[in-house]
Amino acid sequence: MPDAIKITYQGSARGCNTVGVKEFKSLCAETGLCEYCTGHEGAFGLGIDEDNI
Repeated sequence: MPDAIKITYQGSARGCNTVGVKEFKSLCAETGLCEYCTGHEGAFGLGIDEDNI
């Protein structure tokens, strides 16, 4: 039986001072669900497995 296909969504994300989410990168990283969160708090790259959405 073949291995299951792992789907990871990747893209960029930004914090939003208007709604008070200034440290969005830290928030995403602290969940432990992201494959990676790289960059700075204001704008960063993000990867998350489909199963963790």
